[in-house]
Amino acid sequence: MSQKPKILYLIDTLETGGAEKSLVELAIHNKDIEPVFVHIYKGAGLKPVLQAQNIPVYSLNITEAYAFNKTRHRLKSLIKELQPDLIHAALLRSELIIRGLKDDLKIPLVGSIVSNSYAPSRYQNLSLLRRIKLKFFQYYNRFTAGKVDRFIANSESVRQAAIKHLHIKPDKIQVIYRGRQAGNFKPLQDEKLQALKQELKIDGQTVFLTVGRLIQTKRHTEIIKAFAGLLETHPDSILLIAGDGPEKNNLKNLIRDLNLEKSVKLLGNHSDVPALLQLADVFVFASRLEGLPGALIEAMFAGKRIISSDIPENLECVSPQDALIFKTGDTQTLQNLMQQAIENFDDLKILGENARKTALQKFELSGIIKQYNALYHDVIKNSY
Repeated sequence: MSQKPKILYLIDTLETGGAEKSLVELAIHNKDIEPVFVHIYKGAGLKPVLQAQNIPVYSLNITEAYAFNKTRHRLKSLIKELQPDLIHAALLRSELIIRGLKDDLKIPLVGSIVSNSYAPSRYQNLSLLRRIKLKFFQYYNRFTAGKVDRFIANSESVRQAAIKHLHIKPDKIQVIYRGRQAGNFKPLQDEKLQALKQELKIDGQTVFLTVGRLIQTKRHTEIIKAFAGLLETHPDSILLIAGDGPEKNNLKNLIRDLNLEKSVKLLGNHSDVPALLQLADVFVFASRLEGLPGALIEAMFAGKRIISSDIPENLECVSPQDALIFKTGDTQTLQNLMQQAIENFDDLKILGENARKTALQKFELSGIIKQYNALYHDVIKNSY
């Protein structure tokens, strides 16, 4: 092994999802490893970010949704050429593909568990065919999990779910949170803040912000309905929704049906979420299903007044000392808390201050990197 261990990060794509962004940021700022990335399927939005830091990226660009055997054939020769000291796989298809090569490659393998894929809520609104497919992958995942030397779960809730549903031994799963750089969330210069307000046509309104993929489990519909009720008493408010996804048209229709076109803005994927956070007065997070909520953690680093649903993954991040908490799916309480956030704005400043302190203690990237490196070295050491 070289002085710095070579870590091969294997991932489905390099698009801008939470797992992808977290691994890229980890690799860029980790000076004690030699990282290399391989992504299996088409989608390389983050590839230039890595290449700008002289981190090698190999794109297999597989077009079929699965093609496990075809991928393994191409991947095996590439990995033998690269000769990594350890492979860290992230996201389910990459995990299942590389497990099939473990006996041939004899390279230590670390897996990531980033969400509770088998929570009952995951099966809601799925067709029978998709339920069968999800069940099949659960069995396949469980059957091959023994090939992995160590798992990293991004929250204790996810760890417990993996122990229960995948029958993974507790001592094989370590919780390491996703990290963020605190310096990315400093206050904006006034000129930039005013320019952003002009761009978004904001002039004196109370700004509510939510960030996340436009999918059903993020519960944007609940936020919009609660906000519609809020406008009856506080019409000088605006809701910004940053993110994109399959629910976009449904949300557009809901906004139109509730006559909210002037008060709710769908921003799509925004290139500068930290700037949006500095603009926002209140951050709202209504998600029903998470692994570890990166958007919520970023709002904590920004010191925002936060309103959060009470799922266990969110409560690993915030407590009642850091945020206003509501029962998942309780739209009326969410509306009431949004009203409270406006009417008691100054008094709730302490929540934002506490949230930032908690984020610095639990999620600062430098500390997270140390935990990753300790795990990598331990796995490599015990594999020889």
